[in-house]
Amino acid sequence: MAGRHFHRVAILDCDPRSAQVYEFGWQSWSPAALYRAGSRSSRPRSPLAQVMNYRPGCPAPRGGFQGEGLLAVARGGGEPILIFAAEGPELVPSIRARLLGDRLQVSANGPVRMWAGERGAGMDESLGSWAGAFPGARQAAGEPLPAVWCSWYCLGDRVTAATVIRAARCAGRRGLPISVFQVDDGWQSATGDWWPDRGRFGDLGELARALSQEGLELGLWVAPFVAAEGSETARRHPEWYRTDLDAGRNWNGRILVLDLSREAALAHLTGRLQGLAELGVSYFKLDFLYAGALEGPGSGIGPYRMAMAAIQRAIGSRARLVACGAPLLPTVGLADAVRVGPDTAPGWEPPGRDLSQPSGRSAHVVSRARAFTHGRWWTNDPDCLLARPGVERRGLRARQLGELAGLASSGDLPDDLDRWGLLRTRRLMLPSAAGPSPPPGPMPVTRA
Repeated sequence: MAGRHFHRVAILDCDPRSAQVYEFGWQSWSPAALYRAGSRSSRPRSPLAQVMNYRPGCPAPRGGFQGEGLLAVARGGGEPILIFAAEGPELVPSIRARLLGDRLQVSANGPVRMWAGERGAGMDESLGSWAGAFPGARQAAGEPLPAVWCSWYCLGDRVTAATVIRAARCAGRRGLPISVFQVDDGWQSATGDWWPDRGRFGDLGELARALSQEGLELGLWVAPFVAAEGSETARRHPEWYRTDLDAGRNWNGRILVLDLSREAALAHLTGRLQGLAELGVSYFKLDFLYAGALEGPGSGIGPYRMAMAAIQRAIGSRARLVACGAPLLPTVGLADAVRVGPDTAPGWEPPGRDLSQPSGRSAHVVSRARAFTHGRWWTNDPDCLLARPGVERRGLRARQLGELAGLASSGDLPDDLDRWGLLRTRRLMLPSAAGPSPPPGPMPVTRA
């Protein structure tokens, strides 16, 4: 657990006209971007956003920057880029920077190492070299991940087994090369119970068998470390949940946090996931994972990493694990793919200009800023392509997704695609690239 006291790490001479700071946020939805050193990075639009989208318990100061386990500085004048970072995934300090005249002050609340890039190397190249040597990094040069269809951005929590089958068959008729159909939030009887609402959703096993007969795979959304207040599991076993940890609000109430130190609670969770894998689920999107790493007595990064390893064992080596809402550095080595930006949305600008909030721009900026992690720590998931009519700047987003070498996913009902959307979706639904790939040009500077 990082401390509360920040100590000075370095005072750097810099050119205030050209100096830049790269800030790496705590979890998937937290902003990451390159900024001018004299500006300020994105801030949460509400206390709830601080809990659910930034690092809970450690808000950034009013001015300057705060990276979580990673912050980089381009001083200008041809000097090499300096990277300030955690020593490994088990202890992730917050690292701050602020401009004081022609000097940049760097401070942290835990152990930090400084790494210098090669002279003349850009931000992406320097970050990539550092990431490849980060302890626990897994070289994602193995099997590429297939293209995925996700129900959330077209059906929301109204998804049913019947609508998934219709979408799969329509995708086949329209020539979309998608092989995994992932059911998102809405299939379960309640968040935390992890069995289907058969009356509303339908039979999960029958869905898996129907997709298999079409040569397709079933993917499933699970938020393993949280529960809704009204869930049956929470009512039967209130002792399995932490009352002292705040994970925010969703599902019409307070989000309950699973106590990962309780063997019975973890055994129940892993048993459910193993049962889903045996039912035919071969792709797991694990969401709201930040809740598993909330800091408190007996909780934090250590228990989170142990629980994630237990989930890997439960679902088996053949199942693919995609992490979302995940604390990023603590997840290194524990997932096949990781969401590297906030949720996308049909609208372009995020509410309150907070880059952690769902929007096309948020997903566009943040997933680009984390392009260097692909093929070094995991396969990057930049979130879905939305190509249907009415999506703002759909051409710009489609172009970026074609340039990023990550997981390809579609968030549209195939019948909703016009000719332009259909052609772009066909073109972009390709298996992910194995290994690191060059970024699409220099990393752009962002205005919060």
